[in-house]
Amino acid sequence: MIKKIILKYNYFVLIFLVLLLAGCTLPKAQVNPEGKLNIFSPAFPSKNPLLNSEWLIDTSASTNFSQEFTQTIVKGKSLALNLLNHKNSYILVKRVDANLLATPFFSWNWKIPVFENLDHPVSILIGFYGGQSDTKLWTNKSIAYGNAGYPAYDRVLKIIWHRNALLRGTSQFNGQIPEYIARGGLENVDKWYSENINLESIYSKIWPKDSIVNTNIVFIGFWVKSSKSYQNKETIASFNNIILSK
Repeated sequence: MIKKIILKYNYFVLIFLVLLLAGCTLPKAQVNPEGKLNIFSPAFPSKNPLLNSEWLIDTSASTNFSQEFTQTIVKGKSLALNLLNHKNSYILVKRVDANLLATPFFSWNWKIPVFENLDHPVSILIGFYGGQSDTKLWTNKSIAYGNAGYPAYDRVLKIIWHRNALLRGTSQFNGQIPEYIARGGLENVDKWYSENINLESIYSKIWPKDSIVNTNIVFIGFWVKSSKSYQNKETIASFNNIILSK
């Protein structure tokens, strides 16, 4: 009788361990058979698309942070993601699994309001992994505010809206993280714009010695800097139709 109980107990322990290990594998968005990966699009349900477990929020703020400072709103037939910069900086990204060569094109729509500094506090953030010959996690270059469940990454790129419209299509280094200027100019603010860039081309120019064949895109999202760095002024940036494609 005791042996039966022990065997049954071990059986349940084994099931628990299998489920626990399965739960440790964080979900990632996959490229569909047509060669597209939707990061955020009008096809998503309008109720709470950010509650999907593929997303992570990294911040030192309160637990209900996502409900307070990120909103999904429906205007007409389009679902938009509004991001508010606040006293706490935060990162909102979606874990993805896509090869850079297989899905080199990145497109999105955005509307940026008037801002004071050289660049807007809300930027797009893309993480890569595998292209370096000596691939390792960023330790001294980490973007993380905490342990939020990032996938392994060894390169990070920011895509920004700059104050100077003439810098569009150029790259610059702000500290350790390169920035690609997708659009600029205060004369262009408060209007929706569509962008489509070649990530493979941009990556190759910034890191020419990396192996493009081995490079994967592991997350895409946003880095929202604190309003303290922007004269304590809060501003909202809007995005939709964010897509990776071949």
